[in-house]
Amino acid sequence: MTVARPFAAVLAAVALASALVACGVPPDPSREQPALASAVADALPALRAAGISKIHAWSDRLEQPVQVTSAGGPLYFPYPRGMPLARFALHADAERVVVLSDDYDPAAHDRYVESMRRVIAESLRLAGENAARLETREKASR
Repeated sequence: MTVARPFAAVLAAVALASALVACGVPPDPSREQPALASAVADALPALRAAGISKIHAWSDRLEQPVQVTSAGGPLYFPYPRGMPLARFALHADAERVVVLSDDYDPAAHDRYVESMRRVIAESLRLAGENAARLETREKASR
């Protein structure tokens, strides 16, 4: 009986890992990239004002969406067309922006920054639209 429980736990873990791999969701990046954070730090006030705390563009395929965590709830949108993929996770708190990326290449810094700025701009636009919808819905329910 004691052998069956660990085996079942291992089997469940393998099944979960297989399901995640089958979904094609890569792991979140883990290496902090201060050069990227410096390049987009000027977006912090706008991100805070929009209630955005995280932006994840972690896909290795254009069809996987960008995920935004905002005060109004999660938002998803397709990666901008015509832009080379820049896989990153941006975390914004009250004091600073942190950017994580495992495949950042300093030789491609400008490309990364351009892609990140487009993703940030779209995130801000959608968060603003979502906040306006939520405010309208709240006013209508009073």
